[in-house]
Amino acid sequence: MAVTKKQLESKLANAKNKALNARDKLTYEMSINRNNNRPEKSGSAYELANAELIAAGEEVKRLNQAIADYKVVEKKKTPKQIADEKEKLRQEDIIAGRDPVAEAAKRDAAANEGKGVAVDGTPIRDINKEIAAAAKFLYEKDDITKKAFADRLGLAGYKVANWRSIEDLTSKYQEALTANQQRNAAIGLNQTFDEFLDARISEQVAAGSGGPKIDINISSPTDAASTIQSVFRGILNRDATPDEINKFTVVLNNAERKAGTRTRKVGNRTESISDLDRVQFLTEEVKKVKDPKTGKSEFETKRSEKDTLNTQSLQSIARANGVSLSPQEIEQYNLDIRNGKDIEVIKNQIRNVAGLGRPDNIKKLLAEGTDLNTIYAPYKRTMASLLELDPESIDINDSTLQTAIGDKELPIYEFRKILKKDPRWQYTNNAREEVSSKVLRVLQDFGFQG
Repeated sequence: MAVTKKQLESKLANAKNKALNARDKLTYEMSINRNNNRPEKSGSAYELANAELIAAGEEVKRLNQAIADYKVVEKKKTPKQIADEKEKLRQEDIIAGRDPVAEAAKRDAAANEGKGVAVDGTPIRDINKEIAAAAKFLYEKDDITKKAFADRLGLAGYKVANWRSIEDLTSKYQEALTANQQRNAAIGLNQTFDEFLDARISEQVAAGSGGPKIDINISSPTDAASTIQSVFRGILNRDATPDEINKFTVVLNNAERKAGTRTRKVGNRTESISDLDRVQFLTEEVKKVKDPKTGKSEFETKRSEKDTLNTQSLQSIARANGVSLSPQEIEQYNLDIRNGKDIEVIKNQIRNVAGLGRPDNIKKLLAEGTDLNTIYAPYKRTMASLLELDPESIDINDSTLQTAIGDKELPIYEFRKILKKDPRWQYTNNAREEVSSKVLRVLQDFGFQG
């Protein structure tokens, strides 16, 4: 059954408070990093706080949407309006010569049938259909889910004799469904089955302790799914599958039951709060997810793939700027990126190194994100053409290439003159052809060639 709009608004207020608390925690972790001269968006503490903020934000978004989609139920008639209508119909029955008592009974029966309840107010239900639906629901679940569901029913007071037996599970599930429907009908509630179980578990705890106590240690399926999705996106950069959500909900709930608790007083009731850091716990569990293709940790595989791509990108920038990176530097850069450092910041660091000892005009271009390869490209093409070299084989730190740009850029024709003084020039076909051409002109000038 759907929750009321008032219940949704109450949940939204709580979710917003959680989001504000998560934001404060994230801001605190960032300030700690700054005070310790670390990148503010780095470290496991930052990652956990950020994941908590994302999860809280998604819950606020979900509840906002739920309220936006909420359909206002038609306002119920007041007892006086109902009494007036019944009296009017009674009088019409008398005038028409009908038995008012019998006619009223017929109308009540028809109305109650439409509501799905009998004349005495008890639910009219297709028991066989409900049992079949419950059996199908449970049959499709794996053993881990069945065991967790049986445990949850047991905590709510519906102990399952044999959780492996679909019949036993279905029987207790059906019993709990019936109790929830009867409770909703009796006291005008619209609580869902999960909310009913939470309430029953709290009542069982309170009955054993002699006072009102609310156990809020166990995440609801909705809360668990939201947290699980946030962790999957943060750690594996993808959404969790429905099966993974079911599996990790069970894992999380089991951990919550085993975790230590602390209590706090809220008005006249006692709330029991789990000591489990749900995001941190799920982060470590999700890191264990296996890649079906390799059988290895999906987290490690993706991190390795990301490290490889980052390494290739950094080495490419280094080559484009005549900088050599050692394996130790590459490893440290990858570690910095994992801890939240932007790879573009590292690329700019490499360009700054490349600019050491160079003219100010080169440093300015490097600071703007232009690589030395791009700056020297026209001269490299000229050099490759004249010296008959592969452009890619020309090192950016080649001494002849470096003469192209000092405090000013050399015109290309001036750079060609410098290239012809390079020792490599004399061994090129260009040099031989130029020499042959000059000799031919001399011979022609002396009349030896026609």
